[in-house]
This record gives sequence, structure tokens and C-alpha cells, in this order.
Amino acid sequence: MKYIKNTIIPFLLLLTGILMISCEDNNPVNPEEEDKKEKEAVNQWIYESMDNWYLWYEEMPEKSKLDFSADPSTFFYSLLSDKDGKNSYHYSYLTNTEENTRSVSASASYGYQYTRYVYGYNDNDVCYLRLLYVVPGSPAEEAGLKRGDFISRINGTELTNANYYNLANSNQEAIYTLIRYNGHNFEETGEVVAIGAARTVEENPYFFDTVYTRPDGTRVAYLMYNSFSMGTDDNDTDDRTYLDEMVTVFNRLKAENPTEFILDMRYNPGGYVVCAQHLASMLVSQSEIGNMFVYTKYNDKYPENTEYKFVDTGVNLDLQRLFVIGTAYTASASEAVMYGLAPYMEVILVGQQTEGKNVGSITIDSDAYPWSLHPIVCKLYDVNHTSDYAEGIVPDYEINEIDDYYPWYEFGDEKEILLSYTLGIIDGNIPATTVASTRTGTGLFIADSSVEQKKVKGNIILSQEYE
Repeated sequence: MKYIKNTIIPFLLLLTGILMISCEDNNPVNPEEEDKKEKEAVNQWIYESMDNWYLWYEEMPEKSKLDFSADPSTFFYSLLSDKDGKNSYHYSYLTNTEENTRSVSASASYGYQYTRYVYGYNDNDVCYLRLLYVVPGSPAEEAGLKRGDFISRINGTELTNANYYNLANSNQEAIYTLIRYNGHNFEETGEVVAIGAARTVEENPYFFDTVYTRPDGTRVAYLMYNSFSMGTDDNDTDDRTYLDEMVTVFNRLKAENPTEFILDMRYNPGGYVVCAQHLASMLVSQSEIGNMFVYTKYNDKYPENTEYKFVDTGVNLDLQRLFVIGTAYTASASEAVMYGLAPYMEVILVGQQTEGKNVGSITIDSDAYPWSLHPIVCKLYDVNHTSDYAEGIVPDYEINEIDDYYPWYEFGDEKEILLSYTLGIIDGNIPATTVASTRTGTGLFIADSSVEQKKVKGNIILSQEYE
């Protein structure tokens, strides 16, 4: 009897297991169905968020015509208006937070920005990279690379339109071959530079500042400002390291008693509006504190505007006019500073026509899905209720530094072409409104720049400013 009891129990357990497996087999999990359900749920959240906040929500396709089973990225971009961005480049975008977290190389950098020159646009056409600037404390600086250097080869491989990006962004140790422009053409010099592996590099937006004393005794402050960043981590809006440092920088400049100011934003793609507000407040006449700088206007679901007034930061230069150095890379909050200050003081732009980004974005996070949305939600206006710079701000004095091959000087050097030109205007030696290029007989064309990858997709509005 004991033998029978011990045999039946294991048999019953085995039978139960077989039945459970049989039931599971009758209701198998379909990975494709599960993936479709997840995409539909994510896309429903995307649609509802965009329908609520998007500046051009009325131009989104009809809901019945949308494919909610599409990849979230594809679905998101299918919603966007033709007014969103320029040249097939949208200002609104979305990010996968899981991919951003996993990406180790996303923040790694050699510590330089470049512009690319090409002989043609076929894949095998040769190209050169010219360094726009080198970040202090970076692998590039440690290697001895300088602003203006031309790179023709990496690890012995000649750069072409097809291979340059991967070679320049390998993040590994590398050997760069440099070439020089002799005033007529480029020549190999045999000069090579060994650069260390890319790593996380802090790029402080206050790149360089100083005060010059001109021949007539005029004191001219100069600030090279590269981004409207709140702090070292732009994803952490509680980090106000750089915003707080702005006061320190301006106190240092004010101590030299300048009466003129040159704000160099030639490579500044913009950033947080609150940074622009504080910067403008330190430049404008002291009597204007409390008046309107700019305001944002949302879609008709949010009739309340967000106002940014000149604030008392504890330091003010009380200026009557401002000189700005800008280029086609100057955008967003950089333009807001110029446009918002123009009703109160003379703003003189030296360089090129700016991008023309008079819109603002917010970040919408999801607690349920690993996605963040960054849609354009508002337009910026000045105190006169105008926003007429969608095509960019036209320079008062047009100069294209990228067309100049030889030589380039470091920022702050009085021989540097854009700075030299601006100082000449202040000195009363007003040159021609256009500077001729030094390009002669090289056959090169300007293709693009790594600075474009830093573009901020619209002025960034903090959540506490619109909620």
C-alpha cells in the first residue's frame, strides 16, 4: 500500500504539468501582437501629447488616417507640420530614453568642432576638416591641435565624403595628418598629430572673455559665449552651474569699466530662454529692469503667455549699444537676445545672417514608456509684439570667416577676422560692409559643419515656466 501511494502522487504531479503545458500551448504568446500593442499604446500617448501641446496641432493628419502600429519615431514625424523646421530638418524631435542611457559614446568627445570643405559631392571626392575651435582640457588640446588646423587624413586614410564621419567619430586613439594653406593652395607638410581616445569633455559655454583698451581709451568687453546652457548636465534643469557662473563672468568684466561690449555667438545654437533672459538683463540699460524682454505665445488651447522680463541679477553693464558676432550657426536663444534687446538699444550684427529660429520647445516625459517628446509649442515675441526673424537676422556688416582659408587666429586675438573687424567699427574705422574671401584657385566648397549636430531644436522652455 505504501508503494502504491508513493507512485500515484508523482504521477498526478506529472499529469498536472502536462495539462498546464497543454493549456499554455493553446494560448501561446505572439511576439508580433505584443509588439503591435505596445507601439499602439506608445503612439496613442504621442498623439494625445502632440494634440494638446504642438504649436501646429491643427495641421496634424486626421487621426483616422494615422498608422498607430508604426514605429514610434516614424509615427511621431508623420505628425509634424511643414512649418516645423527648415530644409527638411525638423525642430521637433523625440528621444528613446533607454537608448540614451545605454549609449556610452554619446557624451564622449575629442573636444573640437569642425567645418568640412569638399572638392565635390560624390562619395569618393576628397574632403578636409578645419577646426573651428578646440575645447580646453580636451584630448584635442592635449594633442596640440589648434583652431584653423586642416585635417586631411586620419590613421593614414585620406578623408572622403564617404568615410570622414566614421573616421572623425571613432572615439579611439588616432593619428591626424595636417595640411597647410600657403595662400594659393594646400600642401602636405608631413605634420602628424597623435590624439588620445575620446572621453567626456566639459564644454563651458563661457569660452573666452577679456576687456580691450582702444587707442582712444575706450574700454571694450568681449565674451565668446557658445551655448545657453543651465549647467553641466542639460538634462538636469536643477543644475544651474553655468547660469550662476554668468554673474561671476559679468562681475569680472564690469570691474574693468567697459563702455562697449562684443558678444561673440558665432557658434551658439541657443538653449534655455531663462539664460537669454539673464544675459540680456546684464547688458540692457539699468533703467529697463522690470520691462518686457520677450514673451512666448502657445496654441489656442493655452491662451496665457509666458513673460520674460529683464530681471535684477545683481550685475548690470548699463549699455547703450551691443555688438554681436554671429553666423548661420547662430540660432534660437542667441537670436532672442538680439531681437529682444533691439527695442531698447542699438544692436549691431557682424558676420552672417543667422538661422531664424523664433520658436520654442518643451520636454514631455512618459512614466509608462521609454520616450521623451520635444515638440515645438510656442513662438517668441518682443515687447512690440513682433516675431519677424523666422528667416534670420540680417547682419549690418557681412563677413564669412569660413571663406577665409589663411590665417585663422584664436578667439580673443585682435587679429582674428571677425573680432578685428568689430573693433575697427568701434574705433571709427568703419571698413566696407563686405570682406573679400582669401580663397583662390583651390576648387573647394563648404559642405557642412559638426556645429550643426549641436543645434538646439527651438528655444527651450522650462516646465515651471509653462505649467
